[in-house]
Amino acid sequence: MAKLYVAYGSNLNKEQMRYRCPTAKFVGTGIIEGYELQFKGALHGACATIAPKEGAVVPVGIWTIQKPDEKRLDLYEGYPRLYEKEQVTVRDSEGKQLTVMAYVMTGDERWMSPTMPSAFYYRGIQDGYRQNGLPV
Repeated sequence: MAKLYVAYGSNLNKEQMRYRCPTAKFVGTGIIEGYELQFKGALHGACATIAPKEGAVVPVGIWTIQKPDEKRLDLYEGYPRLYEKEQVTVRDSEGKQLTVMAYVMTGDERWMSPTMPSAFYYRGIQDGYRQNGLPV
């Protein structure tokens, strides 16, 4: 059974998503209102996450994923140790409100400090924003 999933970090990159989740289908773009994009992590590079922030928005890609895709994403995202799955509301490019699953960083304090992502990881996210026509 298909599930709606929202990507805001490296999974915005369509090549990376095709590799990680071969049966995923890109639905379109949207925004999560009341959240901001953050980078948190250890010394050797941060990972993207979202966190509540009044007045902020996070541009996102919306995908349908199958159960095998979700299992692959669970491994990639370090679920449930590093990320939890949360239901968030997205406004798609047509203005429609959708409830979708997102991975949001939680857990160990070592991973909760703001820090810079690696250049490679950041470029992959930027490429995803460009591929989807989202503001970088």
